Amino acid sequence: MQFDFIIVGSGPAGSFSAYLLSELGKKVAIIERDPLFSKRSICGEIIPEKKYLLEAIDEDESIEETFSLSEQFARNRMRNIIFKIGNKEHRLDYGMMSIDRARLVEYLSNRAMNSGCKFLLGRFSSWLEKQDEVKVRVVTEEGEQFLRGSNLVIAAGASFYREMFNVNDMDMAFALRTIVSGISIDNSVRMEIDPHIAPGGYIWIIPMGNGRANVGLGARLPFISRMNPVLSLRNFIINRFKEFNIEEKEAGRLVPVGGMRKARFGRVFLLGDSAGMCVPINGGGLYTAMISAHVLYRVIRDGVPESYEDILAKTIGKIVNTGLVYRKAADLIVFSDRRIRITSKIVPSFIIRDIIAMKKSFRVYPAMKFLSGVAELCRPI
Repeated sequence: MQFDFIIVGSGPAGSFSAYLLSELGKKVAIIERDPLFSKRSICGEIIPEKKYLLEAIDEDESIEETFSLSEQFARNRMRNIIFKIGNKEHRLDYGMMSIDRARLVEYLSNRAMNSGCKFLLGRFSSWLEKQDEVKVRVVTEEGEQFLRGSNLVIAAGASFYREMFNVNDMDMAFALRTIVSGISIDNSVRMEIDPHIAPGGYIWIIPMGNGRANVGLGARLPFISRMNPVLSLRNFIINRFKEFNIEEKEAGRLVPVGGMRKARFGRVFLLGDSAGMCVPINGGGLYTAMISAHVLYRVIRDGVPESYEDILAKTIGKIVNTGLVYRKAADLIVFSDRRIRITSKIVPSFIIRDIIAMKKSFRVYPAMKFLSGVAELCRPI
């Protein structure tokens, strides 16, 4: 079978790129291994309001289109973040949206199929790039199949990133979440630093409206083998809420927090988590993945595929690189109770807000850049 684009993975990045490229009249195939791909909801599912994101980067066509689409699937809007470190809480003016990820992916997948995209249920195995095409091996229930395409798009998630770039485990996190209902909470996103529950990461409570919330934790990968993340999350919920119902079973995934790597190899393009496009300080990757899909669409539409990485660097790259500096600096603090207590007493709210907003401000960034260099010399593991 011959295609213009073969896409591996049908999450937000894969399904968005399939839809956009199909709308261009390209012959597209998606390889997806999970038959329930459109039902999965395995992340915090929040994105910042666009006006807050634009504090960190400039307006851009891909940002505009991504947020215009995402807003159609917003189920709740929160005007504040409550950030807890030690015994101190900071209420920060930073608006965010809770997105129905499963419904978004289902919508994009249906639009792609209506535009002629072919879906193939199977496991992507390998690829071979030749001068004028890419040959892809897929394992299905019927056996091996080989697809040929002019281009290969990989949106296969963090596992691909980890293996492809031989990423250090400290640059990977594991995120686990569940959906809780029947609770009474403030309509603000909560982020809490606690090295005993989420070492190297944080706990989140994201209101979804009507007494429901996405509750989860993210911890750095080397610590996962030393803890039981499911038990840690359940104990947190029991201790936090007097009454609650577990609406969905816990679901988890790997999250790349080591920064962006190379996103194009000739005829092969990487999207989202596959190239490390998550924001390292908070693990946010839903909107960055979708922006990468739209950037791919733009360069194909305009006939300049060689500019893919340059445009990414000016959009997603700014946020991810700043987030990596802040994450490395935070590593000096978040693994130690004593350092957390000291930090909670001396760090003002405006610094925490600049970090969450990924602002490269003169009052925060230079010091964090210095601390990130120190952190590289004294990793906690």
